[in-house]
Amino acid sequence: MGFCTYKEKDDIFKLTLTGGNSGHNYLTEKSLKELKETLATIRGKATPSSRGLVTICSGKSSFCDGIDYTSSPPPAVEELIRGMAEVVRELLVMPFPTVAAVGGDVRSSLALALVLAHDDVAVLKNVKIEAREIEAREVVEGRHDAVPPYLGALLRDKSSYPQMSSDLVLRSETMAGERLKYWYLIERVCDDQWELKGHAINMIKEVFGDERDGEAYVTTRKSLVFSESWKAVSEIINMSSFCTWTEQDGVNRLTLAGDDDHHYLTGETVDELTRTLAAIRERAMDQKPPAGAAARALITASSAGSFCDGVDYERASPREKQAAADGMVAVIRELLAMPMLTVCAATGGARSLGLVLALAHDDVVVVSGGRYHLGMVERGVAVPPHVGALLREKTDRWYTLGARVMAPRHDQGSYLKQWKVVDGVAGDRDGVLAEAERVAGAWNGDDGEAHAGMRRLLCRDSWEAVSGAQ
Repeated sequence: MGFCTYKEKDDIFKLTLTGGNSGHNYLTEKSLKELKETLATIRGKATPSSRGLVTICSGKSSFCDGIDYTSSPPPAVEELIRGMAEVVRELLVMPFPTVAAVGGDVRSSLALALVLAHDDVAVLKNVKIEAREIEAREVVEGRHDAVPPYLGALLRDKSSYPQMSSDLVLRSETMAGERLKYWYLIERVCDDQWELKGHAINMIKEVFGDERDGEAYVTTRKSLVFSESWKAVSEIINMSSFCTWTEQDGVNRLTLAGDDDHHYLTGETVDELTRTLAAIRERAMDQKPPAGAAARALITASSAGSFCDGVDYERASPREKQAAADGMVAVIRELLAMPMLTVCAATGGARSLGLVLALAHDDVVVVSGGRYHLGMVERGVAVPPHVGALLREKTDRWYTLGARVMAPRHDQGSYLKQWKVVDGVAGDRDGVLAEAERVAGAWNGDDGEAHAGMRRLLCRDSWEAVSGAQ
């Protein structure tokens, strides 16, 4: 049985922590990933008529007990802290009100963060809530402090009483529902489960009227109600970069290294990618002879999984989809202006804007059995001018219109090579990387600026499209 399930009724989503781990609902890397993905799925299914989200637990004793320190192997606390930050962030961008209906005990700071990340909280009067990490640290040898930095932000955003936070966290006191209501940390205290769930539903209905603007609700939540919490979780999440860059002997190696196997493009990841490409370009310009050795090539690859699956059309909001598409203008511009050979080592499949990212390089090497697909038109997404220009200049016209854009087909890498859409193909990831290194090593140019200038002439329509979109 999974960690959580959800269903929708009367335009209200109900998320249930399903009582795994013998009713404790312990937080693990797997359960946090499932919880984040479930919340993202709910957010993706939101419509203008959606009214809200209620989170409940199926067990009678525990809403969530947090980390199981008796598990073997020991939990990776830092990963759990980051995983919960992802969950909190998903709750903060939910385009409608959220309510935690706490019908069981909450026994750790991570579990408490999960509760407080909801807009409103209702609890049973006999529920016990505690954050025991400071106390437990004395008896659990060799572990790091598991109080996440964003818990303090959530407590400050939710309550203006420092004494309550001090008692709950520093003194590790256990508090019941009535006491938390006294300190205004929660909104409702209920006598039984039926009353709890009924109040949670009513709290949702009280917030949204007939006129609903989910994006305005999210913006207000982040800027006014949870401003410090939003900043805190964003800082934790951004500590893990979307891409990494190394340089050796004039070859720059850029790796998409997101925290999943899809390497999805969002407004934030595209911005980071643009900044990294700009840094590579600027360093190459600074180090050109006679100041230093000329930069010879850029090789872009990815960590395990797909090379890049572009936009997550199932879960991203319309604004997020647009931000990624708009951001690709700057990415393509940086690649077209790069004063060196650029090679994409597509070590896995690529879809939508991920395929566009690959084709924006001078040379592309793919996996023979990899799946490559644009898939924008079939999802009702118009192909932007800068993408259309790149596709026209990089592929055969018949193939572009018939297979790449209009027809909903997935092509293998070997087929792309046959149609000269890509320059090289290999049987596996290692082969793709080796071929990309060979292509980079075979380039004999020594004038990066001349190379970039010639590229802009060959890709004139693409360059004009991205330059005019500035």
